[in-house]
Amino acid sequence: MKIIRILARRFLAVAVIAAGVTISAGARSAECWQGWGYLVEPKSLAFKSGQTLYVTDGPVDWGSRAWIKLFPVDPNTGRRDKARPAVVVRPSRPSQQGGGQWGDVIDDVAEVLGSKWSMLLRLSHIAPSQHSLTLNDEYSRWACGLE
Repeated sequence: MKIIRILARRFLAVAVIAAGVTISAGARSAECWQGWGYLVEPKSLAFKSGQTLYVTDGPVDWGSRAWIKLFPVDPNTGRRDKARPAVVVRPSRPSQQGGGQWGDVIDDVAEVLGSKWSMLLRLSHIAPSQHSLTLNDEYSRWACGLE
């Protein structure tokens, strides 16, 4: 009987630890599009700004032509720059490279809400890990500017 109690406690401890790892790994995953943008003159595409790093807040359907909020990223920390406002863009003709419906990378010259300039964009898709490796989930959160 004593052996059964010891085994039951060990099984319970392993189950609790496993549940905690699963919950924490699930809570850490993130999905976004991350990359750079430049303000450009709409017709000539002449540069009107320097390069800025951006991330989206979650997945994006690039084909919908819906307005998309891009959050500036501080290049020194890799985190969203809360001191700078988000930029809202509408894709014009996004082109894709790589696999998946929208590929792993999109390029576009998007309309910028409230601006006479357009934005030249190149963004990479950052998705939750297909494996339960916490390190990959931590990377996806960092790449999305969250940690």
